[in-house]
Amino acid sequence: MTIKQQHHQQLQMAKLETKITDARKNLHSLWESKGYTDDEVLDASIKLDQLLNQYQRLFSKK
Repeated sequence: MTIKQQHHQQLQMAKLETKITDARKNLHSLWESKGYTDDEVLDASIKLDQLLNQYQRLFSKK
């Protein structure tokens, strides 16, 4: 992997880390206000799972 590719991957990971943090905060807020069975909470949980899976795939390439 070239230095340019490594830098691009690091930027992608940093962006994903920010999205993951935001998604966690959103999920926590929804959980507290709506309970764990609400459709919006479930959707937020799925979104967070998808972000974590993306991050894991990028991390595995390192």
